[in-house]
Amino acid sequence: MSTCEKSNDFPKKYVFDSYNIGVLKAYTKTGEITDTPTINDFIAEKKNFFWQSDLQINNWHFEIEIISDTIAKITDADTSIYYNLIRKNGIVYFQDKNRMWNSDGPLTDERLKYSPLYIRFSPYTNGGYLFIPCYYIIETSGELHMPFASYFEKIYGSTGNLISYQAKGNFNNVFNTTYLSKVQNSGDLIDTIVYQDNTVILKEK
Repeated sequence: MSTCEKSNDFPKKYVFDSYNIGVLKAYTKTGEITDTPTINDFIAEKKNFFWQSDLQINNWHFEIEIISDTIAKITDADTSIYYNLIRKNGIVYFQDKNRMWNSDGPLTDERLKYSPLYIRFSPYTNGGYLFIPCYYIIETSGELHMPFASYFEKIYGSTGNLISYQAKGNFNNVFNTTYLSKVQNSGDLIDTIVYQDNTVILKEK
């Protein structure tokens, strides 16, 4: 649960501290799969999408500065970008302050919990959209938690033939667990999905 810190003690600067590796969760229409070798075999071709116990990300050279209750800045070795802070849906949306992007494809994913707050149909592209990019961050006392979600889903026909698959790796987002009801009510199809929620933790300097 996000806590909104309304103190006037600004600016607040946060840097990388650690990370939490989430458990691999797997579901099919009959319920949860708990057998680790079965899960690992399923994700083998997308293994790099999922964090492993030997993950090393100790050199994240960026800083988040909360300038005020509504403005923040993210700085890396090359750039500084300003963001509007919008607290909504239990998180803080870091909405880009100065840039709007075009997209030719969909900007929402029913498997992921969050999407940009500003999405509009674009008259300048063939069926595309204008949107303002966001980072999704959970604010806690003295820390910022940046979630990263990965999933791999395969849908098979009743005869075992692969119909389609969807995969995303290391997206700044949270897996939407309400999607599992769709997996478990897939009719004659055999729908299987593996997902993982990870967290990068930044602490106040």
